[in-house]
Amino acid sequence: MSDNAGGIATITATVHKSGRLQKIWHDAGFNKAFTQACSEFGVSAQVVKRISAGSFAVLRRRWVVERTWAWLTNHRRLRVDYERDPTVTAGFTWAAHTRLLLHRLQQTPNPTRSTN
Repeated sequence: MSDNAGGIATITATVHKSGRLQKIWHDAGFNKAFTQACSEFGVSAQVVKRISAGSFAVLRRRWVVERTWAWLTNHRRLRVDYERDPTVTAGFTWAAHTRLLLHRLQQTPNPTRSTN
């Protein structure tokens, strides 16, 4: 499945489940069809563009996606796609995110960390 078809399917399935979804950052692999689908649901879609292809630079909001993938690959069943059924992989993804959120709720706040 292409990025656009998967993105459109995801936004169609997700927007009705969450009333808080307002903005999506995506890379240049998504085209106008994805942006149009987002606008039909009232979601703003913004491209995170690379500065130059030959050099490394930290991009705004790109780290959010990369960090999420890094967290998910810390779970053994998500490192390699072992499953034949995509719903099983989706279940393991939900379980991994649930584990991460429960771990955050369990942590005590750090009084030395700035809240600004």
